[in-house]
Amino acid sequence: MDKLKDWYTECLNILSISDFDLVEWADKYRELSPESSSEIGKWDTKRTPYMMEPMRAISDKSIEEVVIMASAQVGKTELILNLIGYCIHQDPSPIMVVLPTEEIANAFSEDRLSTMIRDTEVLKGKVYEAKSRNSSNTKLHKGFEGGHITIVGANAPSSLASRPIKVLLCDEIDRYPVSAGKEGDPVTIVEKRTTTFFDRKIIKVSTPTLKDASKIEECYNKGSRGVWELPCPNCHEYQELNFEYLDIDTYEMYCTRCGSYASEHEWKSNSIKGRWYHNTPDAKIKSYNLNAFASPWVSWESIAKDYKRSKRAGDSQLQVFYNTVLGLPFEVKGDVGNAQKLYGLREDYIKIPDQVKVLTCGIDTQDNRLEYEIVGWADDDESWGIQKGVIVGNPSIGRVWEELYSILNTEYEKEDGTTLTISMSFIDSGGHYTDKVYEFASKMKRIFAIKGRNAINEGLIHPNPTFIKSYGIYLILLGVNNGKEHVLQMCDPDSTVFRAHFPRSEEYNLEYFNQLFSEKRVLKSVGGSTQYVWQSIRKRNEALDCRVYAYCALKFILPRWDNYKSIFVRQNSKKETARPIKRKRRRSIWDM
Repeated sequence: MDKLKDWYTECLNILSISDFDLVEWADKYRELSPESSSEIGKWDTKRTPYMMEPMRAISDKSIEEVVIMASAQVGKTELILNLIGYCIHQDPSPIMVVLPTEEIANAFSEDRLSTMIRDTEVLKGKVYEAKSRNSSNTKLHKGFEGGHITIVGANAPSSLASRPIKVLLCDEIDRYPVSAGKEGDPVTIVEKRTTTFFDRKIIKVSTPTLKDASKIEECYNKGSRGVWELPCPNCHEYQELNFEYLDIDTYEMYCTRCGSYASEHEWKSNSIKGRWYHNTPDAKIKSYNLNAFASPWVSWESIAKDYKRSKRAGDSQLQVFYNTVLGLPFEVKGDVGNAQKLYGLREDYIKIPDQVKVLTCGIDTQDNRLEYEIVGWADDDESWGIQKGVIVGNPSIGRVWEELYSILNTEYEKEDGTTLTISMSFIDSGGHYTDKVYEFASKMKRIFAIKGRNAINEGLIHPNPTFIKSYGIYLILLGVNNGKEHVLQMCDPDSTVFRAHFPRSEEYNLEYFNQLFSEKRVLKSVGGSTQYVWQSIRKRNEALDCRVYAYCALKFILPRWDNYKSIFVRQNSKKETARPIKRKRRRSIWDM
């Protein structure tokens, strides 16, 4: 079968069905429409020289699949339109264009495809006119002599599997649903429609999304992995236009060969001499990665400013920058962190630093012990580790709870001589001693039993706590995934929001920091989409749990911060005595 296919391909190359390749056709015939382009008029491939090789790869009968992983504003949708126009005029074929949703498919047909057919002279009259009793030309299905174009949304399984296709154009595949209804991966479904054609063409184009979850990244890595290079204005050696080499203050690009800097104008003046370097040139799939540095419509100054804004805004905006400007999948960092590095950053403080305004405590319940951490907090969630400890003993024993009571009611001295008491404590009620936790929480103020929830996209604190009638208390439900994300970002020394302090003490040893970074985020298919979830990378994680509970306790009291300032700072206050709280009504979550 493979030999027959090679023979058929060779015949097509010898007896070409077209007098033009795609580049020549577009330069001769294609017109850019005012509705979809800022530069109307004749298409000129020299305006985007990086498109020349991918377009010629599409014309090459020996290449079946072409993949383009690219930023926005580089002309990748125009490439798709060029190919559609070429097929209508030179190589009539059954064509399918797949977009993320039917709504986007309708917009593409109306705003991009119809206007190209209207303004490109050689296409006029080729596509059948719409008739009220003839379905050969509708918004999503256009017939022409020898072929047709079907435009579908990846969320419509019946449309994807409806008819055989020779030319398949998949646009923005990273925005496709994980499954088209119950049928499975949309790309896999629609690729099966091309198997009857020896000379099929499959084009996949998209900006990427998350690293290791990006479909276009996976397709790119299976191919030749091409990158666009320009010659250095000074030494003339070729180099990829890489964000790592950009000076974000002067907007000049560094040359790794000669060590010189040159301006955007100097680099782009050599664009016509640009070339594609393929890391695996013998791959059957031709794949290309393109960023906005090559685009004639995006300035390097705007790229630098966009990066600065995105970095200040955090990971969500930084992902947009990586995907749409750099054309790269975004990798979420700061999940695992560097335990050894944070251990080396410990500080010399014994008493509570003056900046600390409030103390909270997180308590983890185990079968043979209670583990806890007291954390001091200031503005913007800046934190100080105050005390990390273990109370050894089965939680069924009263002594364990007496010791915890003493810790929670101790006055902790600050450097300025004032004292703080713990304003709020959260204790884990999971495990085998739930009733003991409830009983303890019912006898004390400013402590709540909590239960962690691992649901995706769960808020930090569930707005509706569960009332435990037999103990007269509220059980607070926590979105621990959300809490872990915040805590590990703040504790990761490589994070842009790092603001955590730890004392140089025996309790804060290397084992503590290994436990703090005991989980990482991994990708998992959840509810029809690929998302990050937490996964343990070592057995013990009590330090992380305690820190998350202490952080959630802080966020629990912040809405009532002004009302409870008098509770937070107590100079020469008397210790609280433990006693059951007599209630004539349900205990409010704000009864502290």
